[in-house]
Amino acid sequence: MLKHNVLILCGGKGSRLRSVWQKPKILAPIAETNYLNLILNSFSELDINLNVFLATGFQSNIIEKYVYDENISCSIIKENTPLGTGGALLNYLESFDVERLTVMNGDTIYNLRDLKCFFRKSINSKKNIIGTARIKINDRYGSLSIDNSFNLSKNEGTVLNDLVFTGIATVNCKSLIKKVNFPLSLESLLNKSKLNKDDVEIVNFKKGFFDIGTPEAINSVEEWLTKN
Repeated sequence: MLKHNVLILCGGKGSRLRSVWQKPKILAPIAETNYLNLILNSFSELDINLNVFLATGFQSNIIEKYVYDENISCSIIKENTPLGTGGALLNYLESFDVERLTVMNGDTIYNLRDLKCFFRKSINSKKNIIGTARIKINDRYGSLSIDNSFNLSKNEGTVLNDLVFTGIATVNCKSLIKKVNFPLSLESLLNKSKLNKDDVEIVNFKKGFFDIGTPEAINSVEEWLTKN
């Protein structure tokens, strides 16, 4: 079985969490473990042969030491300067020649059944696969629209019953634009790559997703895990 590459984006400073957690978000404590172990345990349930890479930046040495000490099977791709989540993806592609790659935010938790559905599509389809969710009240995330083109937009105010990007995508690497200014977000990179509706297939995460990026989220993540 061929291995499928997964890049977890964990180079940010985690500024919003600083009042409760000063180390990298990917090591934030969750349900008697941490985010990295939680997501790797989810991967182990997928029955897919995965190569896992961590795109690091801020406090990379802490992540590197943890991975080494715990004998975790993943590779580190370190940024020398902040590139943003989209820049981290392009930085990875400078070192690895792959046709398809799954990229995901390093602070987002998913329901296992939704994750299995997403990776099933990723393995069996040749299109760009975008994880989406329908949320009742959107006052934080960009809206997703796929008409003749694919677009992730920023919201101003609150949008009800909105379709949003869940922070995980499988991309055909040749379709990505390469000449950009850094730092660059993953959403901006996907927009700039001018994907059209024929290039994209969406996977709806029925249970939504959980972003651990705020102190309030850290305090309520175990409740979400219990329900989902």
